[in-house]
Amino acid sequence: MNDAPPTSTPAVKICGLQRPGDARLADALGADYLGVVLSGGFSRSVPVERARRILEGTSAARVAVLVDEPPAAAARLGRAVDAAVLQLHGDEAPDAVRALREMGGWRIWKAVRARDPDALLQVACTYGGLVDA
Repeated sequence: MNDAPPTSTPAVKICGLQRPGDARLADALGADYLGVVLSGGFSRSVPVERARRILEGTSAARVAVLVDEPPAAAARLGRAVDAAVLQLHGDEAPDAVRALREMGGWRIWKAVRARDPDALLQVACTYGGLVDA
């Protein structure tokens, strides 16, 4: 048994925010990241103007959650909310991730659906050197 104390604290992201009060509460309680779904067509999607209002007055890092947006559109959406992170949830190709990397100073996270160990290995090989998390 290892009784050593942990060397780091996990970061906390609250995602899919819909209301300014929820974002401010999450921020006040110490969330490290606040996420808004900016791609349309999902139950928690919000337009950019609403996302700005939701995140207004918060200090946590902002995460733009995107699904299969072309790189130029993803960059525009990320800039519109002053995102520190672009979290990609679709089938974005490695070339699209490279393009996004060149378009801004944000971190890039890639959400994946790894259904088995082979799929996880494939995703790690494909995106491992391209994304931050």
